[in-house]
Amino acid sequence: MSGIWLSGNRASDEGGWLDFIDLRNRRIIFAFDIGSIAIVILLIISGTWVGIDAKEFAERLESPPQSSIENNDDFDIIKIDGRWPWEAKLLLDSCTPLNETWDMPEILHEQDEIFWYPGELECIWEYNGIGDRAVIAIRNAASTNQDFTVNLSTNNDGNSIEEIRFGSTGNSLTVDANESGLVSIFVNTEINVEYIYAKIESSINPNASVLLKIALVSGDQHGVHIEEGQKLDVHYRVYIYDTGELLDEGDLPVTAGEDPMCGTGAPWFCYIKGFGWGQVGLDCTEIFTCRLDDYGAVTTNTVLLPPDLAYKNQDDRPEANNQWLQFELTLNRLLF
Repeated sequence: MSGIWLSGNRASDEGGWLDFIDLRNRRIIFAFDIGSIAIVILLIISGTWVGIDAKEFAERLESPPQSSIENNDDFDIIKIDGRWPWEAKLLLDSCTPLNETWDMPEILHEQDEIFWYPGELECIWEYNGIGDRAVIAIRNAASTNQDFTVNLSTNNDGNSIEEIRFGSTGNSLTVDANESGLVSIFVNTEINVEYIYAKIESSINPNASVLLKIALVSGDQHGVHIEEGQKLDVHYRVYIYDTGELLDEGDLPVTAGEDPMCGTGAPWFCYIKGFGWGQVGLDCTEIFTCRLDDYGAVTTNTVLLPPDLAYKNQDDRPEANNQWLQFELTLNRLLF
């Protein structure tokens, strides 16, 4: 078998060999020394790298990041002036500062263009029997679209309330940047609580939420409550909220909630996202009286619409453009 051997002697039939005597040559010794030093340096560098990686790994184990958002350099962008960039209100004109922690602006349309209000709200809902409905409006003041979830409870600990349910819109919705969305809630059974809390959470940071406190006040009991998608005829009066100026009054056939006609862009009220939703929760005595004008008891919703739920940047209506509008909406009759 031929091969390389470390030997001073070899037989004639053996293969190539490496003579020990050659190792005493200075050039060879110098080459071996250089190689040894290089190996030692590589071992030192490798050991240092391993040590650094081990230290960083240990530090990560001891102090794990709180969340991917909080360790992002862009985290501060999520908050605007120290508050989360979304807010909520009832569509009704019945809201005041939560726990009186801030002052309501004297002129709402001079409020900054980012938020509706300076802070969180508490609102009054006068409900008129089982099946009555109200609408929660949510504004997304962020520069990106957000997915929101609305959770209802009787206190701040998150215990759910079964007497208040969500309408056909469900309890979650996607709201485009700098726009608003709406969800409806309705009374499912007799209510035994004085307040409910709507906690609005965003998918951007599930650990952050904005609170809306709703005081429940029992009003006159009615048997019919307008739901999303129902067609009705209403009498409306619209005012500029900050001045009290009456802009318009009349009767109009509408669809409560999201009006399918608005996809065509034909009716004027399609500019007003909150107009159709203001009809949700109108009431009348019973189904027969709901079909007839001026017969039986009906209710009026007083709805307050911020500009992005009314006429935002609509220059063809200069008197209402970017104004807060107050609508008084009364049910004339429920259409077939």
